[in-house]
Amino acid sequence: MAQTPGKPGRLNYRPAGGSNGPHDGYDFPFVLAGWTYLAPYDVAQHPASLLPCVDRAEWFVHERGIHRYEDGGFDPVPPAEQRYGTAAGATSPAAQPPNYGHPRSWDVHVWLRRSGVPTISVVNPGRPIPGLDVPPGNIPPPPAP
Repeated sequence: MAQTPGKPGRLNYRPAGGSNGPHDGYDFPFVLAGWTYLAPYDVAQHPASLLPCVDRAEWFVHERGIHRYEDGGFDPVPPAEQRYGTAAGATSPAAQPPNYGHPRSWDVHVWLRRSGVPTISVVNPGRPIPGLDVPPGNIPPPPAP
């Protein structure tokens, strides 16, 4: 899928009722919470051509790893490298379905505030997003080039 400033790689939804409920995938209705852009990882260059108005500091590194279907968790599987964050990690680790693995990537999340104004953050600033539990320090900033 070719991403452009008006065509993100992923749309993010939250349960409309404000609580996450069971992780069964049937917590309808959902409302748009924001969107995500992803790009191949290169420590020397953030994806400036994809979103020229988004500074390097706004992008974070989504580590290579496996997303677990049963509980929504994530198991990082960094590539072999001499210094953390310097390898592309462009291959996906093997995952037992329905789990899925993905390569290391640049990632930027745009969230809709209650006012409808978008803001960029790895997590929603202010009130937590129902169903999104990211422990503090769980997502490190990108390494310096």
